[in-house]
Amino acid sequence: MKSNLFPSLLVFFGLILSVQLNAQGQTTKTDLTIDDYFELKSVGSPVISPDGKWVAYTITETDYEDDSRETRIWMKSTSGGEALPMTAKGYSAGNPQWSPDGKYLTFTASRGDVEKTQVWTLNMMGGEAVQLTDIEQGVSDYAWSPKGDRLLLMIKDKKEESERPEPYVIDRLQFKRDYVGYLDRLRTHVYTFTPGDTAAVQLTFGDFDDSQAVWSPDGTKIAFVSNRTSNADGNVNSDIWIVNADDPDAGLTKVTKNKGGDSSPSWSPDGKHIVHTSVIDTSAIWYATNKLSVSAADGSGNTKIYMDGLDRNISDPTYSEDGQTIWFVLEDRGESQLASVNADGRNLKRVIAGDLSIRSFDIENEIIATL
Repeated sequence: MKSNLFPSLLVFFGLILSVQLNAQGQTTKTDLTIDDYFELKSVGSPVISPDGKWVAYTITETDYEDDSRETRIWMKSTSGGEALPMTAKGYSAGNPQWSPDGKYLTFTASRGDVEKTQVWTLNMMGGEAVQLTDIEQGVSDYAWSPKGDRLLLMIKDKKEESERPEPYVIDRLQFKRDYVGYLDRLRTHVYTFTPGDTAAVQLTFGDFDDSQAVWSPDGTKIAFVSNRTSNADGNVNSDIWIVNADDPDAGLTKVTKNKGGDSSPSWSPDGKHIVHTSVIDTSAIWYATNKLSVSAADGSGNTKIYMDGLDRNISDPTYSEDGQTIWFVLEDRGESQLASVNADGRNLKRVIAGDLSIRSFDIENEIIATL
């Protein structure tokens, strides 16, 4: 169990330095060049092993000559020492996760003859990565169940192949999106997958996109985010929903009733509550502030807004293992700080602050953060 006291800090960060040695061995500053920019490496997605002895993370490098970018998975002991590369050069890998027993490190990648993104697994005893999923249209996200017996997968509907180019059919209010292109009716839904099976089991359906799915602590339910209003393209009213992982026919439980957007769900250790972010001021649209909220997981609609007077954006909330603390990223004056409050919303503390920005973090006995 995690203590409600602050754990020790283990922070990964990068410093941009430009120095040269003069004849006397002293350092002097020089201007950064475009070549220096392409030498920079980006660290992200830190995850601590269940025993707290290792942290896996990603490093992204840019190749100016090839006009390409590549991300690899690395691992490092929390007690120090050399970093170990876990994936090879030649393809990009991401989303590292540990199996609950710590025996496997998994990640997503398309590599070799596998064109679509799949989940791969590395045995910590050694050996090559083994393909774990074989989903025809690929996997956009995944997460291990608490017992480690199956995974949840986020899968987009399969597109029917055609021998000739098909015209774009515009039948949505939002017909195009940056970095996506023209929108269609193919939707992303929640699935479960048991290693060794040949097919995944679909849990959510309909003309709606689902995202940010997370297992309940007992592994029987999955919370996710979806805008299931009648005019989803005309509003930002995403809500948090729960589906039974073993019986999708039981129907969905709607957790939030807020007319604004609710997102980033994370379960309390006892499974009774879900902490998340909420947009309350719908008139501000994209400029509204994300508030910290806690909702009852039973669908009663009982939601509490914490620190309502705090005029700062909040993101990535998560409970400590003992349920006594809520951790989150707090935006303030151009910085992204790691902050915490008690589970009742009191005693705001800025744990990592200053002239820096938190990009991502994970908490076990230490806090692993990338800046």
